[in-house]
Amino acid sequence: MMNLIYRLNQNTKGLIPVFAPLRLCEQLNSHKDTKTLHKVRQNVLYVSASRYARVLLIVLMVFFSLTAKTQNKTINISPKVNFLSKGIEYYSHDSLDKAIQMFDFAIKIDSAYAEAYYRRGNAYFDKKDFNKAGHDYQWLIMHRTKIADVYEKAGQIDTLIHKYSQAIPFFTEAIALDSTQSSYFAARGISWFNLEQYGKADTDLQRAVDMNFVSADIYSRLGYAMLRTDDNKGAVFYFSKAIEMNPNNYEDYANRGDALVALHQLDAAKSDLYFYLKYDKSDCSVWYNLARAQYGLNEYDSAILSYKMVLKIRPGFGDTYFRMGLTYADKNEFQNAVDAFTNAIAQEPQGAYLYYNRALARARLHDGSDYCADLQKAKEMGFEQAARMMEKVCR
Repeated sequence: MMNLIYRLNQNTKGLIPVFAPLRLCEQLNSHKDTKTLHKVRQNVLYVSASRYARVLLIVLMVFFSLTAKTQNKTINISPKVNFLSKGIEYYSHDSLDKAIQMFDFAIKIDSAYAEAYYRRGNAYFDKKDFNKAGHDYQWLIMHRTKIADVYEKAGQIDTLIHKYSQAIPFFTEAIALDSTQSSYFAARGISWFNLEQYGKADTDLQRAVDMNFVSADIYSRLGYAMLRTDDNKGAVFYFSKAIEMNPNNYEDYANRGDALVALHQLDAAKSDLYFYLKYDKSDCSVWYNLARAQYGLNEYDSAILSYKMVLKIRPGFGDTYFRMGLTYADKNEFQNAVDAFTNAIAQEPQGAYLYYNRALARARLHDGSDYCADLQKAKEMGFEQAARMMEKVCR
């Protein structure tokens, strides 16, 4: 236990507080001789004060030592690192212009400061100044950076300006550096998709989805890639997932309807296609698929009307005349069938199957039409069914 006692300062005539053990205080009080007591107190107080001074000196030395170390640490931070740190702080608060200014200062100090280029490129990218962002990323790529994100961002910039072929190598390098990022596979898949390389797009987009990449757009693109590679069941699955996430994208209904027609799920297909037509009646491919569904359901009159809509929007679209000819033939309207097949032949003069089908329609007219000439034409083109029919009916 300590007791606070005081010593007279001879210079200032003031009292200096010092700490002394309680037992010393008691010893002082026990002296009955005043002179002796005064001397003892003077000595004890002097000794206590001396100890206090030494302790205080040690404390001050430690304090100034720590302060000096702290100052040295601050001084040791180079200016370029200081600017970089300030830039990162501004960036974290979305102060992009101030962040870029700090990164500029860092690069002026050290023109080979890779992290400053990377940080500045990201700030330009977030500002949608893709030209300047691209310059920073290209500098890093030229200096063989191992930051996967740099290659992915460079690929994104090329994608935004529709340079998909240039984007793919960047995405590929990003994947090589870090294959755990589903977004890298998704980005490359989109580039393959835009290049109409649907098989490769299917592979990358499926990989992204398998890695839990969730996006209505990715589901939609994956569905379309599968549709174009004849995986209609997979297409229906992913279009349905896309519609579940974004029911307002009517394009997905049209594409799912297309896949459903191929799967002969015709009522469901009609439902999707009609839904699309509520928003856009000018898409000839939707009318075409609707006609196919109607034909499959033996709704011949409706199918004919839908095929006519196709030809009104885009004359000569695909094999519309051929399919219209088949529909007329099933309605026993053989002259209309002949006319439709004739229009189809005008579009595709080398279509042996067209001559064969026109021959069948002409034969049903019973008006003396020379259907054997059509069979002969089809036979010459290597259509075996025409050759067999000629042996039976053309002698």
